[in-house]
Parts: sequence; C-alpha cells; structure tokens
Amino acid sequence: SLWDADSLPAADAVFRQALELRKEAKDHDGFLVTATNLGIINQILGNLTAARNYLGLVIDREPNRKLGQAYFQLARL
Repeated sequence: SLWDADSLPAADAVFRQALELRKEAKDHDGFLVTATNLGIINQILGNLTAARNYLGLVIDREPNRKLGQAYFQLARL
C-alpha cells in the first residue's frame, strides 16, 4: 500500500521527482495531486514543515479541485 509506513520514504522520493516533472510539463492538475500527496506523506512521516510547504503549493494555486483537501490536511497538522 502507498500509505504503508515502510514504503513512505520511497514514495516521498518518487512523488518529489513527479512534482518536478509535472511542474516542467506545466501539468497543472497533476502538479496539484502530487503536491497534495506529498503533503499527506510528509504529515504521516512527521515532517510537518515539509507537509505545510507542499500543501501551501496547492493553496497558492487556488482555485482548484484539491484546495479543500489541502485545507483539511493543514487543519490536521
């Protein structure tokens, strides 16, 4: 499972690479989904500053379909 504690560090690395690729490709929706996932992964790992930063990327690009989820995740920090 993606959210399995043992696989989270590897998932974090893969999603960071995907975020850069989607940023370069100007894949707006993919970027937002990836940034949200990175926020959640880092939240689970206890990397709260990184979680806030990734979720902040989503909020900075409002309005978008991931905005509500980003605010929800930030409220949980």
